[in-house]
Amino acid sequence: MVKFDKSTGNILVHHFGEKLETISKWLPVSILGDKTIEVYKSILWLDKDDLIVVDGDTHSGTANMVWSFSSKPLYFIHGDKHIVDVEWYDGGIDNFISCYGEFAVHRYDWSIAMREIDEHEEDMEEESDEIQ
Repeated sequence: MVKFDKSTGNILVHHFGEKLETISKWLPVSILGDKTIEVYKSILWLDKDDLIVVDGDTHSGTANMVWSFSSKPLYFIHGDKHIVDVEWYDGGIDNFISCYGEFAVHRYDWSIAMREIDEHEEDMEEESDEIQ
């Protein structure tokens, strides 16, 4: 586990002792030496201000279209403000069917995601015209 200590400004990692009788404790991430960068890479450094909330849910609307037709990540903001990448879950967007919260796209990915969705819809229209 990783946490941020506001009082010291340090990022801490949870350390379990090597022996059963050792007490687990929180230590500065810097003790990991060369492995510190791996911890930083694994942290999702986002808050809601970085995201654009999209309409829809797991089966309709923009959220579903981003998940289905875009190469950009889709995020889920839980009711308690915890943010997760939908891609982290084996079931993808379906893992959020009964969850309270909202879907979002990173503000820097928004225009690309919308362009990819538009391109998909245009391709579908062309295919439909060719069939008729």
